Amino acid sequence: MPDSISSTMNDSHAAIILTSLIIGCVILLGVGAALICSKCRRMLQKSRNTVAASPTELPKIDRICDPPFLYKNQSSGMVQCLVCQGAIHVGEMVRQLSICKHLFHANCISTWLHSSSTCPRCQRDIRAPDERIIGPCSSLEPA
Repeated sequence: MPDSISSTMNDSHAAIILTSLIIGCVILLGVGAALICSKCRRMLQKSRNTVAASPTELPKIDRICDPPFLYKNQSSGMVQCLVCQGAIHVGEMVRQLSICKHLFHANCISTWLHSSSTCPRCQRDIRAPDERIIGPCSSLEPA
């Protein structure tokens, strides 16, 4: 009988240790997930604030695009925003690229210009002249 009591005690100790380890792992995973979510949330918030309030980005867009305006259908056909692939309807806010005069939803072209420097329709370089990179210095030297 003492062997069965000893065996039962060992089993209960093992169960307690195993349960404690499982609970500890679950707590560690929960804390780790919370830290990761918190960091991602802060980074997302920071990137939203940077894009929305960046004083250097807004003037670039204003130099590339005409000011936003409400669309009035002046053509006979449907006008499409090639950024979102949606139709541009009367009364929607739109912007026109200064260089090529192509028309897009105001929010769509603003988002596009944060990651691209070409017109979505004609692929022209639409950066302001002071933002364009001149070729290698060797090509500027006299022959």
